[in-house]
Amino acid sequence: MRLFVVLVLSLVTFDSAVFAQITSATISGTIKDETGGVLPGVDVVIRNIDTGLTRSTVTDANGYFAVPGLAPGTYETRASLQGFTTAVQAGRVLEVSQQAGLNLVLRVGVASESITVTGETP
Repeated sequence: MRLFVVLVLSLVTFDSAVFAQITSATISGTIKDETGGVLPGVDVVIRNIDTGLTRSTVTDANGYFAVPGLAPGTYETRASLQGFTTAVQAGRVLEVSQQAGLNLVLRVGVASESITVTGETP
């Protein structure tokens, strides 16, 4: 009987460990203007540079966005809103189960202009 209980507990623990493994990453952050005010309704497009696949979202009332379920790889994030320049952050490398934070600032200007951020946030 004791062996049976140990075997059942081992299987339950093994199954839980298998299902708990996370194989994707998340990019999330806040989009603000030059004065530090949050910007709701910003279109955020995240593109996997290696595969070309894109995911899109829109910032909420607090200027916050989150894109979960991203495969590990190198990404470009593009944020745009009418009346502001487009901000681009390229070269972000995501690892398995990483929760990457990304905060961008949009400047007032023509939407055809683009500001590219090349450094990573620590």
